[in-house]
Amino acid sequence: LACRPGGDFLTSPALRNAVGLMALLVIIASLILVSGDYGFPGLSAIPATLATAVLIWAGARGQPWTSSLLSLRPVVWIGLASYSLYLWHWPILAYVRYVFGEVTPASALLSVGATGLLAALTLRYVEQPARAVSWRLGKIAVAYLAAPLVAVALAVLWIGATDGAGTLDHADLMAIRRLERQ
Repeated sequence: LACRPGGDFLTSPALRNAVGLMALLVIIASLILVSGDYGFPGLSAIPATLATAVLIWAGARGQPWTSSLLSLRPVVWIGLASYSLYLWHWPILAYVRYVFGEVTPASALLSVGATGLLAALTLRYVEQPARAVSWRLGKIAVAYLAAPLVAVALAVLWIGATDGAGTLDHADLMAIRRLERQ
């Protein structure tokens, strides 16, 4: 649909704006309404996916105001950093759940901030340099093999040194060990 060649019936700017607005509203509604209760990802992802295709389609033959909105610098940055945001959000949320037991509004806000910060750093110091480098085998080995292995090794050492506890104190660790023996 988004890449459908020729025969576009969205020739009217008003119609493109209306269709783009409806698609954007469906995406926003999906962000607000879809939760884990719906078995996401699954069929509940279809409306947002189709609305995204329609939004792209509406903007392909002109410049509806939704395209102008989505061209704003912060929105473009989110698009550029989306892969890094995707990679960082889950480990951060998993860690917050591990340390605090549940995600509170305050820990969610901190998680969003930490995700944004780590995504910005990853975009700046990993993704952008990777795009600009003329690759040789040695650089590829360091960038894609050695550096991640060192990062994983450090994480494993930290988890081993803290017994996987994060911020648990000694009494909590003893209680967990007693439960493990039962």
